[in-house]
Amino acid sequence: MPFRSIRINEPIGGAILNRQDGKQTQCGLEVSVCRIAPWKSKVTVNGVEAKVRRDGCGFFDRFKRDIVLKERENRVIAPSPFTTMHWGEAKLEGCKALRDNGIIGLVGYFVLDEEVEKPVVSYYLDKERTMYLSEHDYWKDINVDLFFIKHDLVINLAEPSKIEPKLDSISSNPHRSKLMEVMIHKQYFHPELKIYEPDTKDRVVATLNWLTKNGYKSIFYEEGFLGA
Repeated sequence: MPFRSIRINEPIGGAILNRQDGKQTQCGLEVSVCRIAPWKSKVTVNGVEAKVRRDGCGFFDRFKRDIVLKERENRVIAPSPFTTMHWGEAKLEGCKALRDNGIIGLVGYFVLDEEVEKPVVSYYLDKERTMYLSEHDYWKDINVDLFFIKHDLVINLAEPSKIEPKLDSISSNPHRSKLMEVMIHKQYFHPELKIYEPDTKDRVVATLNWLTKNGYKSIFYEEGFLGA
């Protein structure tokens, strides 16, 4: 069905932008936005008429126009806790219920199953948004008002000698280097349990050493994590 309003294609809806996504100016962060509008419609951005790609030829044509975000720094102060669900799976209705009860952010892996190419440990997110989060620190579903944060390292799954190279690789991506989310499943550091890993301490120390050496500091997400 033909649409009657403007639709933004890039950046993806809910994207949380920082200086890596545009050019810093005196007015703020200048970024490019790709939108689709009804044919022959006139669109202005900050009072300036937007240019239509391919001189307006083609129904629902795409166009780009630089806009300026007035905010000098992206910073979110979260008034309610962040958490994670077991296996990072929940339907949309379940996540809405969590939001209604004060949860504003969920943490997960946000990856695709290699065999079926479907999202796993990604809650209700579809393939497109899961792939986006797989390469970004965070994303917000503006329709549900929920943040999603990607796990960077599951400590109990990484051998001590491989932790530093793995974190080096992750931090080389500017879209994943601002927030380093690490976690561990507690059942692996209890000696009385069968799945106890004797080198758990070495794994934790290796992780914390890397984070400290690279200037990261611990935060609670409810205190605000963008720019912290």
